[in-house]
Amino acid sequence: MSQEMFACAIPGRPLTKAFTQVDATKLVLPVHQPCKVSHFTICLLQPNLPQDHAVGVYYSLPPFQHWQYVGYISLENPTYTFRAPWRGVIEEKTECIQIGLSMERTDYLSTLPTQLAIEELTSLQSAKAIAADLHKYMASYSQSHLIPNMGDQLVIPANSIDNWFIKFQSKHQKDPYFWLRKTD
Repeated sequence: MSQEMFACAIPGRPLTKAFTQVDATKLVLPVHQPCKVSHFTICLLQPNLPQDHAVGVYYSLPPFQHWQYVGYISLENPTYTFRAPWRGVIEEKTECIQIGLSMERTDYLSTLPTQLAIEELTSLQSAKAIAADLHKYMASYSQSHLIPNMGDQLVIPANSIDNWFIKFQSKHQKDPYFWLRKTD
């Protein structure tokens, strides 16, 4: 695996092939001003991979000791655009992160959860928690009325969603992740 095999495109920056080889199967690329990066694309320029291998894409924050898996590229999918998973995680003054590439067996890489899958799960959990907060607020009105042929109905004021959203924003300002904490 050589640095000439790959390129990295970051919107608003020149295409780079400035990977540094750290061993026979691993390369790293410094990314300066990482807070300004929202997405990056890794391209396999020369399809010289063994048939049962792919290239894992990782990132590392200073001091570059731990690597987080992002996803992979392969002969079947030689170019992929990734969302920058470090956004919102690092301080704005962070000068540099590293993107790492590692040639590994495809069957191993396909078992790792991608950053996108983790974000989707987190988003789903967030949506459920926010919906639960709304339900709890609406249930506080709890004036059920039995309407013929319609069963039990919850009667709420017309502006209740607006009032809930104002209350939600206030709580969010004080504690942005209040809805993730169990209160029951």
